[in-house]
Amino acid sequence: MEQNKKKTTIFSKITNRDDAEKITKEAAIGFFVVAGLQGFVGLLILQQPSLLLDAGLWVVLGLLIWKIHSRVAAALALLLALAALISTLSNTMNPEQGVGGTNIVLAVIIITLAARAMEATWALNSKFKEHSTESPVNEIPAP
Repeated sequence: MEQNKKKTTIFSKITNRDDAEKITKEAAIGFFVVAGLQGFVGLLILQQPSLLLDAGLWVVLGLLIWKIHSRVAAALALLLALAALISTLSNTMNPEQGVGGTNIVLAVIIITLAARAMEATWALNSKFKEHSTESPVNEIPAP
């Protein structure tokens, strides 16, 4: 029997709740990869433990986006990604004045992930909210 299942990727159109949930998961995994890179580079290569704060932010935001579909976390991730792009562009133009990376491609990837996470969390909390399969936590059963 042939199933007509489409594969949802970070660039797929969000047409239902499952698509939105898959995109939040993929974005969160992307944020975890970024956090791992920042932690590795910060501790082992640049020996700047302050980059662990950035890595920790990506992990926390990724978890909030993935597990509870937080729109606030998605918006904060987008703001953090935009700040990373601005910092990266600044460091690229004037490398001796700034601290941070110069990888513009990585910054654009992070912005793309954050924008898609924001779109997916908004869809999950508005358009697809009534289709949730989870029961409310504090719901009292009817007698």
